Amino acid sequence: MKSFAISVWFVLFATSAAAGDRYANVHSVAIVSVIGDFVAMSNDSVFTGTENACLISTSDWRLDDAITERIGALLSPRFAVKSVTFDRAQLFNLRDSERNLRRYITTLPTDNGVDAYIIVSKRYLTASAGHAPEIFGLTVLNRAIGGPGVFALYKIDVLDAKSGKQLAFAFGHTGVGMLNFTEVVEDVDKSYWSATPSEFSAEQKQKLKSLISRITLNSLPYALYTADLIPNIPPATPVSSSP
Repeated sequence: MKSFAISVWFVLFATSAAAGDRYANVHSVAIVSVIGDFVAMSNDSVFTGTENACLISTSDWRLDDAITERIGALLSPRFAVKSVTFDRAQLFNLRDSERNLRRYITTLPTDNGVDAYIIVSKRYLTASAGHAPEIFGLTVLNRAIGGPGVFALYKIDVLDAKSGKQLAFAFGHTGVGMLNFTEVVEDVDKSYWSATPSEFSAEQKQKLKSLISRITLNSLPYALYTADLIPNIPPATPVSSSP
């Protein structure tokens, strides 16, 4: 996985909560992921900026289910993990409004019986300096310089179930330490990119599914660690990229 620079403030994104154990009153959690509905095929030009060529539907990949399962396994030694029913479309529409997201959380049934919700949602690419492509969520970017790259851009919010207060948040990333934080991205060849869905074969789609699943699931422990949800990065258990 190749590095992609992230601004220095990135290492501070999970420190907004008060010092001490921010999860002292959290004993049970529900995990909700809303990033796996489509992959954007985007072009980046030094002259025209970033433009989406097409969207590839990926709801049949069940990536959100795999993310929920992976996070649940990592958190189960510390929290009781419960399944809940939620409106995926509404959560997606709330992605750009923290206030509305918090308000929505407080409207969820109290008989869900959880102390906090862990929401995995899409985000925009972090600009390190100067020009940054305007890409969002799962994206194959045909870069003006450097060739295509597959990005998995997400964030994790931990919200108190009663008040909707944000207890912590973290961006998806890999690496530990100020100089080692990198976006979740892998350089690829042009067989992973297509200008139209009709030109993207089933074989190409399966190959892309395997790659995105691998880089996303392998990055989750780093984000959870940054949000203080797990005490350390567990030994690597690589997710295969084989179709």
